[in-house]
Amino acid sequence: MPHIFHMAFAENTESQDLKFASWGLPLYLLMLSLPVLPIIWTGARLGLEMPVEYSGIAVGLALNSTVISVAAFGVGLSAASAAIIVTTLALANMCLNHLVLPRAVLQINRDLSLYSQLKWLRRTLITVLIVAGYLFFLVVHGRQTLVQLGFVAFAGTLQFLPGLVATPYWPGANRKGLLAGLIVGLSIWTLGLLVPVLGTGEPQWLQMLALQWFGGLENTWAAGSVLALVCNITAFVLVSMATHSSTEEMVAAEICSMDDRSRARRQTLAVNSALEFPALLSSALGEQTAQSEVDRALTELQFGPDESRPYALRRLRSRIEANLSGLLGPAVALNIIKRCIPFRSDLQDNPDDFTLLERRLDKAQGRFTGLAADLDNLRRHYRETLDNLPMGVCSVALDGEILLWNRSMEMITGIPGRQVVGSLLDSLDEPWRDYFSEFLDAPGETVSKREVALPNSANRWLSLHKTAQAPTDGVDDRVILAEDVTDYEMLQHEVLHNERLASIGRLAAGVAHEIGNPVTGIACLAQNLAYETEPGEIRYTAEDILKQTERVTRIVESLVSFSHVGSGAGEAHMTPCNLADCIDEAIHLMQLDRQARAINFRNDCNRELLVLADSQRLLQVFINLLSNARDASSDGGQVVVGAVTQGTKISIEVVDEGAGIPAELLDRVLEPFFTTKDPGEGTGLGLALVYSIMEDMDGSLQIQSPVGGSGDGGTRVSLQLAAADYGDTFDV
Repeated sequence: MPHIFHMAFAENTESQDLKFASWGLPLYLLMLSLPVLPIIWTGARLGLEMPVEYSGIAVGLALNSTVISVAAFGVGLSAASAAIIVTTLALANMCLNHLVLPRAVLQINRDLSLYSQLKWLRRTLITVLIVAGYLFFLVVHGRQTLVQLGFVAFAGTLQFLPGLVATPYWPGANRKGLLAGLIVGLSIWTLGLLVPVLGTGEPQWLQMLALQWFGGLENTWAAGSVLALVCNITAFVLVSMATHSSTEEMVAAEICSMDDRSRARRQTLAVNSALEFPALLSSALGEQTAQSEVDRALTELQFGPDESRPYALRRLRSRIEANLSGLLGPAVALNIIKRCIPFRSDLQDNPDDFTLLERRLDKAQGRFTGLAADLDNLRRHYRETLDNLPMGVCSVALDGEILLWNRSMEMITGIPGRQVVGSLLDSLDEPWRDYFSEFLDAPGETVSKREVALPNSANRWLSLHKTAQAPTDGVDDRVILAEDVTDYEMLQHEVLHNERLASIGRLAAGVAHEIGNPVTGIACLAQNLAYETEPGEIRYTAEDILKQTERVTRIVESLVSFSHVGSGAGEAHMTPCNLADCIDEAIHLMQLDRQARAINFRNDCNRELLVLADSQRLLQVFINLLSNARDASSDGGQVVVGAVTQGTKISIEVVDEGAGIPAELLDRVLEPFFTTKDPGEGTGLGLALVYSIMEDMDGSLQIQSPVGGSGDGGTRVSLQLAAADYGDTFDV
C-alpha cells in the first residue's frame, strides 16, 4: 500500500536503512499476518455468525472469556489507530511533497524557520485528511465492511503495478504509456468499485463479469480489479510502443535497470569549498535552515566545514539533496539543488566519476557473481599492480582533480593517498604543488634528476615522466610517473668525494707544492736570523717565522677542508677583511721565495675596501692565484691585482701577462687535479681549492683567457665577494 511504501522507503535516506527495510518490512508484515489464520480458523470451527474481521471478539464471547474479548478489542483498536496514524502521516507528507510545494500552492517565508513552517503545513494537512476521512465514513454509513473497503483500496493501488514492474525490466516503457494505462485502469476502478461504495450500487456489466469469470456476485471486486489491471497493461504497452521515450526517461531506465548500475559523472561544481554552500542555499531555504542542512550533511559524511575536495563537494551536494528530499520531496529538492548549487556548464564532456565508482565497487565486494565477479577481480588485480609499482604514479584530470595516487607516490611525497584522491592538485602542500604543476605546464615529457627542496628533511631528486597530451574517448586525465633517484644521486656524490680523497692521497706531492712558499720563507728568515745581532731585528724575524709557520698550518687545514667538501668540515668564519692588506700579505709571502721567477706584483686595490670573507681562506685564494700567475708569466712579467665596487658586491681581478689557457681546456681548469702545466710541475689543486673556498664564502669566480680576446695571451681571474662593514660577522 502507498502509506507503507512511503513510511518504509521514502522517509529513509540512508542506503543501509533502505537495504534493511527491503527485507525487514516484508518479514515484519508476514509475522503480523501469521496469527490471523488460526484466529479465523477458530472462529470458523466455533460457527460464529459475526463478520470475519471481528473474529477475535467473537471467540471471546463464544468462550465466555472477558479477558479474550477485552484483549481482542484492545488489539483491534490499537491496530485501527496505528493504521489511521500511519496512513494520515504518509498522505500528509505525500500531499505536501508532491502537490503543495512543487506547485507553490502555499508560499514559504524564507525569513522564518523552514522547519517550523513545514511542521505547521503537515499539521494542517493531517487535520484536513482526518476530517476528510470522517466525512467519507459518514458517506459510506456502514454500507460496506472493512474487508470490502480494503479490497477496493487494494484494487486501486494495484493499478500502479505495471509501472513498478516495467520501470526496472522494460526499457521501452515511457511516461506517456504509464499515464495512459493509469487513466484507463483507474477509470474502470472508479466506475466499477469506488462509485458503488458511495451507495450507487454495482453496475450490471461488473456483475456479469463476476458471474462469468468467478461464478458469483460476491467476487465483483475481483472482476473489477482484473478488468482494470488488464486494460491498464494493454494501454500501457500499446502507447509505449507507439511513442518514443525521451532522453531523461532512457537515463532513468538505465539507472533503474537490474543489469546496469548508475554511471556517476565527474561533474565540477561552481563552488570551491563547503563554506560556500550555506550562502548559496539561503536564497531557497533561509540562512538558518541552509546552515543547519549543510552542517547535518557534513556530520553524516564526516567531513570538515572547510572541505574543498571536488569529490567531497559532489558527495556533499548529493547528501543535501537526499536530506531535502525527505524534508520537501524529491521534485522540490532537485529543483533547489539544481538552481542553488549547479554544476559548471563550461565543461562539455563529463567523464565517469572513477573515485565514486571505486568506492562503490569496494563496498560491493563479495556481492558479485559470474562475469561481474571476474571483472571485479581483474579490476582489483590491476589496482594492486599500480599501487605496488616501485615508481610513483599520479593521475590528474584536466580540471586539476587528482584521480590516482599510488603507494610509491605516498612514500616519495609523504602525503597519504586517501587525503589527496578527489582533491585538486592546487591543494597539495608545498613544494609538491608547484613542483607537479610546473612540470605539467612545461614543454617536454621527461625531466631527469630534478631536485625538490623539502623544508624539514634532506632534499630529494626525482626523474619525472608524463603523458604527451590529454587522451580522448571519455578519459581526460594525464599521468605523471615519478622515479626517486635520491639514493643514486647521493651515491654519485659519495663516489666523487671518495675519488677526491684517493687523489689527494696519491698526489701527496701537491702538499709540498702548496706549502713550498711558506717553508722557503721560513728557511730564508732562519738563515738571516743567524747573522742578526740587533734584538729588534731578531724579534721581527722571529715573528715572521711564526707567521709563516701558521701559514703552513692553514694551508694544510685548507687541503684537509677541500677533501671534506660538503661534510661541514670547513666552516668559514665571515668577518670584514681589508682587501688591500690581504693582497699585500699574499704578495709578501710570494716574494719570500728567492729561487722563484722574478715577477713584479702590483696591488692597485683601494685601501679602504672591505669584503665579507674568511681572512685566512681569502689569503689562500690570493696565494694560489698569484702562484699560478707567476708560473704562467715570463721573467720580468707583471701581475696586477685590482678591485672595483659594484653595488653591494666587490669585483676583484688578478691579471697576468702569461701564455694564457687554451680555449678547449678553459672549461676544465676548475676540475680537481686537472692542470695545464707539464707533468710533475703541478697537481691541479690550486684553482679547484680557490673555487671551493669562494663557494664557501658565497662568492663567485670567472676565468677569461686570453685577456681582451686579442689572442695575445694573458689570463684574467675575476672574483666577486660581498662588501662589508666592520660590524658584519657570522659563520657559514
